Amino acid sequence: NARPDLQSFNMIISALSRSSAKDSEHEQKAVGHLRNMLKSYTNGHKKAKPDSFVFNCIISMLARSKQHEWADNAMYRTLMAMESQVTRGNKSVTPDTITYNIVIGKLAKSGTKQNAKKVMKLL
Repeated sequence: NARPDLQSFNMIISALSRSSAKDSEHEQKAVGHLRNMLKSYTNGHKKAKPDSFVFNCIISMLARSKQHEWADNAMYRTLMAMESQVTRGNKSVTPDTITYNIVIGKLAKSGTKQNAKKVMKLL
């Protein structure tokens, strides 16, 4: 029974995140693959252990998205998923300064009160 591993998920998500067709379908597919990866890893498939590369691909893609409200929420949830993975012992997804700078910069530019509160939580 073949299941995707880290490299498979990284290739798929990286390709979707760099696709020239920057539409919501590609973005949602990439986020869906990350969810599948996390579910697979949580269910015991250790070869699907996520790393910071895959999370940063998603976060960078969402920072460039034209679907501002959806992307802002998805980007924040992705960062929270990274932090949750670290809490569970997966140190390979520890957010770095680049990750935080992308998220804080994008949320701060949105100008909404909700996103301002999210930024304050991150600081």
